[in-house]
Amino acid sequence: MSSVSAAGFCVDLLDWMSQGMGFRYDLYHVADNNWGAKDPITGKWNGVVADVAYKKADMVVASITIRADREEVVDFTTPYIDVGLTFVMSKVGRKEISLFNFFGPLEKRLWLLIAITTVAVGVFLSIVNKLSPYSCRPVAVTRPGQDNHEREPSLKQNEKTGKDDDDDDGNDSDDDENDQTKITLGDWIWNSFCTLFQQGPEEYPKSAAGRFTAGVWWLVILILIATYTANLAAHLTIGRLQETIGSVEDLAKQTEIAYGTVLSSGPHSFFLQSTIETFQKMARYMSTHDVMVATSEEGIARARRGHYAFVWDSGILDYVTKTPPCDLKTVGRLFSKTGYGFALQKNSPYTKEFTEKILWARESGKLEELFNKWTGGSECAREDAKLSTIVIGLDHMLGVFVLVYGAMAISLVVLTLEWILVCVGDVDKKSAKKPQTMPEAFLGRFKSLKQKLFGDADPLARFRLPQRRRTPVPAKEEYECNTQATS
Repeated sequence: MSSVSAAGFCVDLLDWMSQGMGFRYDLYHVADNNWGAKDPITGKWNGVVADVAYKKADMVVASITIRADREEVVDFTTPYIDVGLTFVMSKVGRKEISLFNFFGPLEKRLWLLIAITTVAVGVFLSIVNKLSPYSCRPVAVTRPGQDNHEREPSLKQNEKTGKDDDDDDGNDSDDDENDQTKITLGDWIWNSFCTLFQQGPEEYPKSAAGRFTAGVWWLVILILIATYTANLAAHLTIGRLQETIGSVEDLAKQTEIAYGTVLSSGPHSFFLQSTIETFQKMARYMSTHDVMVATSEEGIARARRGHYAFVWDSGILDYVTKTPPCDLKTVGRLFSKTGYGFALQKNSPYTKEFTEKILWARESGKLEELFNKWTGGSECAREDAKLSTIVIGLDHMLGVFVLVYGAMAISLVVLTLEWILVCVGDVDKKSAKKPQTMPEAFLGRFKSLKQKLFGDADPLARFRLPQRRRTPVPAKEEYECNTQATS
C-alpha cells in the first residue's frame, strides 16, 4: 500500500484534526474505486466501506454519506456537512417569450453580415453584368477613329427589319441584349434576396464571372439555411424540454433526457431500496437503460455533453457547478437528505474523539472556513447572470463569408480574362474595319461599353454647368436691307 498525495476539503479537515489530536496518517485509494455497497447475493461489501469493515484501513476520509446499512459494519462520526441528493444538467439559458424568437438561433452580428453580403452580391453582379463582354449579345467592334455604331451589314439590315440572323421569327432578336442591359441595380439586389430565400430569381448572370460568384453564393446560402434550420430545431425543442425539468419528479416523468448515477454507490442503493413510487420508477429506468457510470467524474463529464442528468450528492455537485467551465447547473430541491461523515472500524475507540473534534470544528467556525475556501466565491456567478441560449455566432460562420468575398475576387480575375479573350477574337488583320492590334480592340470594346452604358449622351454632362447660347447679331447694313425688303 503506497501513500498518495491529495488536496481538498476533507484533506484540509484531516490535517487540522491531526494537528489537534496528535496523530499521523497515510492516504491511499481503494482498488475498485467504489464507495461501498452491499452485494444482495453474497452479502459482501465493496469500496471504501469494505476496506474499513474488513480492517484493511482504520478510517475513511471522503465525502461518504451516512446510511443505516453502512452503520451495520462501520461506525460513523457526526456529520461534518449536511447534504442530500440532487442532479446536474447542462445549462440552457432561460428563453423569454418574444415575437422574434425565430431570430434566436443566429447572433445579431451574423444576421447583419448576411444582409450586407446579400446586398454586396447584388451590387457585384450588377457591376459584372455591365462590364462583362459576355453579359449580352456582342456587337461588331470597329477600329478607333471609325463610327463606333457601325455594324456588319447583316446587323444593319436586322436593325431596320427588326429581325436577327439567329432568329427566323424575330421574336427574340433583342431580348438577350435588352433584358441584360435594362436590368437595374435594384433588380440585381432583388435577385440576390430571392436567392437568399430560395426563390427563383428573374434573371441569371450570363457571363462566367457572374455565374461563378452566383454559384458560390448559392452554396453559402445552402450552408446558412441548413445551419439555421438545425439550430432552430434545437432552440425550440431541446431547450424548452430542459426548461420544463425543475425537480426530480419532472425528471422521472420524461424519457427524453437520460439520467443515472454511479453504479454500486450510495445514491444507487437509495433508489434500489426506496419505497417511494417516484424513486422506484427511476430505479427501474436505471436498471433497464445504459445510464449508469463508473465514477462521479464520468457522470459529470457525461452531463456536460448534454441530454443527461447526473444524480449525486449535493455537496460535490454544488462545488462542480461553481467552478469553471460553468456549464452545469443543479436542478430542484434536495432529496434523501443525509450527511457526510468519517467512517471508522466497528466499535473503534477513536470514533468518540473524532466526533467531538468535528463538533468543535462546527462550533468554532472551522468547517465554515474550509467550506468557503473550497466552494465560496463562485467563479460562475457572472456567467449565470448572463446566461443565454447558445446561438450561432459570427466566429462559427466567418468562413462562408470569406468564401463569398473570395469568389468575388476570383470573378474579377475571370472578368479580366473575358476581356482579353474577346479582344483577341476582335483582332482581324484581314479586314480594314476590324481592330488590327489588342490595344485597338480594347479601345473599341471600351467605346462599345460606354455606348451601352450611356448611349450618345456625355456621361459627365450632368456634372457640368450649363453654358449660355450666343445669338449672332446681323450687321447694320444687312438689317437695313432686310427691313426695306420687308416693307
